Amino acid sequence: MSNGMHSPVVDAQQILRSINVTLDSATPERIAHFVPTAKSTRLLRSWMLPGHSSSYFVVAPYGTGKSLAAAFFVQVVENLEQSRDVLGRITERFTDVDAALTDELRSRVHPDQGALFIQHGATVALSGFQSDLPAAIREALAASLKRTGNRTAAALASRQPVNSMNDAIKLLSAIRDRFCPDPIDRIAIVWDEFGRHLEELVIRGAAASLADVQTLAEFCARTKRVPTTLALLLHQGLSRYATNTSVTVQREWKKIEGRFETIQFVDDSKELYQIVGQIMRQIRSSKRPPPRALTRGLLTCQRVGLFGDFSPEETEQMLSDAYPLEPITLYLLPRVSSRVAQNERTLFTYLYSQNKRFGDGFDTVVSRI
Repeated sequence: MSNGMHSPVVDAQQILRSINVTLDSATPERIAHFVPTAKSTRLLRSWMLPGHSSSYFVVAPYGTGKSLAAAFFVQVVENLEQSRDVLGRITERFTDVDAALTDELRSRVHPDQGALFIQHGATVALSGFQSDLPAAIREALAASLKRTGNRTAAALASRQPVNSMNDAIKLLSAIRDRFCPDPIDRIAIVWDEFGRHLEELVIRGAAASLADVQTLAEFCARTKRVPTTLALLLHQGLSRYATNTSVTVQREWKKIEGRFETIQFVDDSKELYQIVGQIMRQIRSSKRPPPRALTRGLLTCQRVGLFGDFSPEETEQMLSDAYPLEPITLYLLPRVSSRVAQNERTLFTYLYSQNKRFGDGFDTVVSRI
């Protein structure tokens, strides 16, 4: 493992805490523990540097950290003064994962001394079912503009009547045309727990209302003045939510799905194993594994073919950090956790639950997975 990775001290209370994108969008302390992985970095790159697509379905089980990544993105877009210190620390953790994205984030949260102004974007942060989507968009947009200090734009958003989706698009268009790219340099719409909205639409027999989301996607695709993204976070593919609807609805939802790029967000990357190692170093009683135990662990990995993507040096460092977890237990933890309960939160809960048992060594620590 790279010893230069800019990782924070992993705190149990932080890492097991649920994130609410709407409530935590202006609270940097809630995301301070965020450690980027290859998977979350690819997700953030697609949002920060959108290419052919501007609208995304992010599909992942509970507890994968997608809401945490989304909350970080919202805070980066708004780039508030009170958030900049935390955002700067998190940015340095990207160095070993994606140097180009690190530079992009650095230039935003810590611009050069000669920069004439700090970049701020506008966000629309939503969560769960929205009974009145146009009104929710206006409220979230106005709140974001107030946070970034754009009083004129905030006043426009607050006073403009929004009674339909067409009105909401007119409002977004007015903000774009009057204030972009200066002082608003990008627009981001992030909708967490979007699956709950879909479930409620089906229950209410209002599946046709999903056309409103298609309208948002079309707005983002047609906005060329500034980067404009729409990210919808859900726990399974769109078609799965339409299982109990009519063939007509399923056909329409399929068309809508085609307007989005789907990103599967499940992480079993090297960085995730590094986080496991950080946790184990904190909670075990012994400082380092005995050489005999480490040698046996390395031989097990070679014999069974574990961690084939790791160099021998990386594997040795990882086993040393994660001691006294057995190599096979360590290898399986992310993979099993991604298929049950709350995924990474399940993984970390399991580790912390073993606190009293760790320290006895490889020979006595038995996996309960």
